[in-house]
Amino acid sequence: QNKMSDNVSDEIEVKDHSKEDNNENIELIKLDPITKFGYAAAETALFITGAIRGFYLGTFLLEVARISTLAVGAIVLITQIYDAFTDPLMGIISDRTIKNKFGRRRIWMIIGAFPLGIIYFLQWVVPPTDVYLKVLYYFFVMLALETSYTVVGVPYTALIGDLTNDYDERSSIVTYQFSLGILASIVAVMTHAQLILWMKDGDDYRPGYLVSGIVFGAYSTFVIFVSVLSVKERNTDYHTIKKNDEEEEEEEENDFITRTKMNIKYFLGALRDALKNRAFVLLTLAYILGWIAINFIQVNLFFYVKYVYRRENQFKYFLLVLQIVALISIICWYFISRLIGKKKAYYIGCLIFILPGIAFLIIQEGQIIIGLIGVITGGIAISSILYIPWAQLPDVIEEDEIKTGKRREGLFYSFFVFFQKIGLGFAVAVSLILLGLFGFQDNADRQPTAVIWLLRILCGPLPTILVLITLILIFFYPITKKRHMENLEKLKKLKKELKKN
Repeated sequence: QNKMSDNVSDEIEVKDHSKEDNNENIELIKLDPITKFGYAAAETALFITGAIRGFYLGTFLLEVARISTLAVGAIVLITQIYDAFTDPLMGIISDRTIKNKFGRRRIWMIIGAFPLGIIYFLQWVVPPTDVYLKVLYYFFVMLALETSYTVVGVPYTALIGDLTNDYDERSSIVTYQFSLGILASIVAVMTHAQLILWMKDGDDYRPGYLVSGIVFGAYSTFVIFVSVLSVKERNTDYHTIKKNDEEEEEEEENDFITRTKMNIKYFLGALRDALKNRAFVLLTLAYILGWIAINFIQVNLFFYVKYVYRRENQFKYFLLVLQIVALISIICWYFISRLIGKKKAYYIGCLIFILPGIAFLIIQEGQIIIGLIGVITGGIAISSILYIPWAQLPDVIEEDEIKTGKRREGLFYSFFVFFQKIGLGFAVAVSLILLGLFGFQDNADRQPTAVIWLLRILCGPLPTILVLITLILIFFYPITKKRHMENLEKLKKLKKELKKN
């Protein structure tokens, strides 16, 4: 790691010995706000590109690039499934990367930074070809973009477990991530919308999309490097418990075939262990269902505002209110979760989600009050469903380490993202395919009644039902703050035994 990053990180690291359990001190690593801001910088890139793609990519492909709903649905589904399966592979690679001056996580962020920015821009280019070549173009561009997201995103998210072992400090880091991410996405989405309008040439929206792609592609590359230089990987022992002879012999083998076999064996063993981990299974199921619910709303919200609410010119203001409320709520959820626990905070968020579900179902053209109720309560609820599971995941990793003797943040985060990508692909593909089957007409003034009711269901009752199912799953999630502290104590004893041996 370069000297500047080392010096900054070393200066801000503080050990907190104030918390005790079983009469023994546990060293809890605290991080300075500067480090948290630096780490969260890369999250703004993921939030910005994700928000713009989430709200506008479907509209761009359908109404600017003029590709059919079935073709767009197929492209998104295939690329998301591909991306989902590359995430665990990237997790294995980052977990088993040989130590170097940039660490086992940050080196991959460096490798993926420039491709992500360039390919993000290419996604908004409309090639001057027939529709079949356009489909192939967007298919391969999206494959490349999802690959670059994986190379950067999986190691980046896995860094949380390497930065600190403190239960509340991890919640604080996720709060920084989501707060800065949402704030950046508010500015980016509004800027994107204005660029499209300012640079519109008659009915041609392409210039605005191109400029937006250049601006936010370059920004994403820059802030990824900011994060790389702002943090230092600390808690990076691969094994807490002594390796057995077979593992030591395998690590001495360096040829490609042997290492490939080792990685496959590692992956299958880790998958088996992950599926045996009750806390991880419950948390992942809850997150994937919540993520699918949110994506049903995100993918269809523009069409909902345009064709159901009949106020297309107000769409950017809907997004502004939604994201500002979500930003404020993230900070509130952090303090609520510290006060009453992460599980109870999640329950509250799920129950609030019922209100936007009802609002999106019953709202009529131009009803501002009901629209505001839906957007405001939606921002409050969505922020809890996104934020809390990510704050809980590092606690699951410690539980796995106790059982297996290995730290596998990369693999666990990649599994989490794996199911997230499957959920995203499912929501987008199902939405677009159903819209096509129900008679959706691109750039039409009005849609058939069947499409209107489909949009109501996709933005209202369906997401609400999915979120209420996640409430039941989190109810059975076993890790509390007390159990987490007990796990830290167990890990401390295991590491002491390892040093003695």
